[in-house]
Amino acid sequence: MKPLTIRERLYDYIRVADDKKIKAIYNLLETDITKTVEWWLDKVVVPDLDNRYKKWQAGKEKGYTLEELQRQLLSLKLKRDLKKSSPVLIFIAQFIYRLAILISFGYFTV
Repeated sequence: MKPLTIRERLYDYIRVADDKKIKAIYNLLETDITKTVEWWLDKVVVPDLDNRYKKWQAGKEKGYTLEELQRQLLSLKLKRDLKKSSPVLIFIAQFIYRLAILISFGYFTV
């Protein structure tokens, strides 16, 4: 498997992993994580970012606003937390989340 594919799978996994698994992963990699990372010198990261930027400029890759990213993060956090909740809390959380989306798109005013 290519390093880029592995990196993407790890990103996806970490976004939804529970706290216990995140701590375990961090403990395994702590020494590598805490040293200064000079990503701008990385021979894999820089070409990948350049390629994505060129695709974005050409309209071949979608960009995301900060608001869209925050909404996605909130959604992922809710999904993770809802796995541990009661059905009533799940219903309420989903209702609030959907209402927040409708408000953010201007369908309702507060």
